[in-house]
Amino acid sequence: MILEDSIFIIELFLRNYEDPKDEKDYILSKPCLKDGIMQDLILLENQLPFFILDRLYDLSGFTGIRKGFLTLACIYFFDRKKLPDDKELSTDEMKGVKHFTDLYRRFYHPPKHEIREQNIDQQPHSATKLDNAGLIFEKWEPPVCLEKFPKLNRFQIRLVIPEFVVHDRIEEIFRNLMALEQCHYPDEAYICNYIKQLDFLINREEDVELLVDKKIIVNSLGSNHAVAKMINNLCREIVGTKSYYSEVIEDLDNYYNSGWNRNMASLRNVYFRDIWRSTATVVGFVVLLITILNFLRPFVFTNT
Repeated sequence: MILEDSIFIIELFLRNYEDPKDEKDYILSKPCLKDGIMQDLILLENQLPFFILDRLYDLSGFTGIRKGFLTLACIYFFDRKKLPDDKELSTDEMKGVKHFTDLYRRFYHPPKHEIREQNIDQQPHSATKLDNAGLIFEKWEPPVCLEKFPKLNRFQIRLVIPEFVVHDRIEEIFRNLMALEQCHYPDEAYICNYIKQLDFLINREEDVELLVDKKIIVNSLGSNHAVAKMINNLCREIVGTKSYYSEVIEDLDNYYNSGWNRNMASLRNVYFRDIWRSTATVVGFVVLLITILNFLRPFVFTNT
């Protein structure tokens, strides 16, 4: 059975690499069937050891394809635009990959930074509260022109978040990834940490609406309430004391508790929310200044 499943997977990956839009292929020509099989291959209970598939592919004798099995797997599961152009992924880069679920997790590995114990006394704040306090939410984009001017990012305090695409099957994918981390990577659960951080930011549908407006969340479900409910439910029964985002939570807590930040944000929201309100504020200030000068003129200036 393992041999038959392996042959099916190898042939599927090869056909997808050669022509992912082949109209004659029974699987690739039907998007619903292709997505369903891809979803089944990610499920934690359906996994085959990766080294078996890799070894069988090497023994298969396919001479027309020069790509390794790891590269074919990444091309099948992930958008080709996110993969390095014309680069062969070596097994050393994904050393220790257990199976496809583990490969999916490693593909989204965050930049290396310190993982710390999470302070339970820190109070997380929702996205709308932080927005009212003046925090700027921004979608992460690869640096282009600003990479020559790194200090420009220091002029404003902002929270940069990678894009999170929500569709019908995203909950099932993340539940499998989080279950894998709870069993095998309890001290490196960056997927669980990321979802938990989103859970801190999202309490209501207003929080989702804010992040959708900032293009951080791409909502394909059509309901902001459904997205908020899904993210809040994902973190149930997730255990962990360490987090990659402990420092971020601490900085957000300090920022929100600063009275200066909240007062300045309130000033901007009340008097400078848009161009019309800003214009009215400036005109009102000029009129007030002229009125004060006219009142003081008889006392300050004397006729000569």
